[in-house]
Amino acid sequence: MNSESPTSRPSDEAAEIVAWLEGRGEHEAAGRVRALADRLGEWEAQVTRQVVDTLAVHHDIRNALTGVLGNAQLVLMGPGAEVPGVRRRLESLVHEAERIKDITDRLHQARAGLLASGNGKGEPGGQAA
Repeated sequence: MNSESPTSRPSDEAAEIVAWLEGRGEHEAAGRVRALADRLGEWEAQVTRQVVDTLAVHHDIRNALTGVLGNAQLVLMGPGAEVPGVRRRLESLVHEAERIKDITDRLHQARAGLLASGNGKGEPGGQAA
């Protein structure tokens, strides 16, 4: 049994334990370990799907942010930007919006990575949105 490897998957370790138990004639214990491993796998897939769904908000955030950025940039080009203090505040708004945009890009990359690994929808090579 290889419980030392940091990259081994619980399902692989469970299969090793089941084989070891079966080899010792411990069929009931092997069946219990197999059932627990199956439940763990189902739970892991469900949690991963929920994470992927949660990370999908990047699209909604980015769409709203496009409107905020566009309007702030338009005001910066107009006469309103010459009012004392307005330009600085608008530039700060644009800067913070760009930071949020970078964060949403990271959310999108995390979601795409989960989908590509097959963990997002339970299918290998799932499609990233």
